[in-house]
Amino acid sequence: MTEEKRLSGPLKFRIAYWWGFGFASVFLLYGAVSLVLGFLDRKYAELAQPFLFLMIGAILMYLAYAYRELKVWGWYSQIAVNGLIVVLSVVGFRHTSNLVLLAIAAIALFLLFSSETRNYLYQR
Repeated sequence: MTEEKRLSGPLKFRIAYWWGFGFASVFLLYGAVSLVLGFLDRKYAELAQPFLFLMIGAILMYLAYAYRELKVWGWYSQIAVNGLIVVLSVVGFRHTSNLVLLAIAAIALFLLFSSETRNYLYQR
């Protein structure tokens, strides 16, 4: 499939994969900044968490890329990630920031389950 055809998919498909890239980028950015600050503050014992965030961010980026490349397992993984976000946001509903994350992940699930996205993904 050509690059133009893949990037000219339905709007719902494109919004969903940009959400996946954005969410993964947050993990990568947080992990990288925490790692650099940990080295600068000489807190070498606390560097496991930034490495974990970097690994999670890399995995999420790979899953978002697979979804963009029209892999069916990438679509399933995006559904699983956004479903996990919804469940964890409902569990930690005491914080108002979780309400925003819950709304965005629910919208992403709606976009992933839309008929345009499924038809575009399975029509190859």
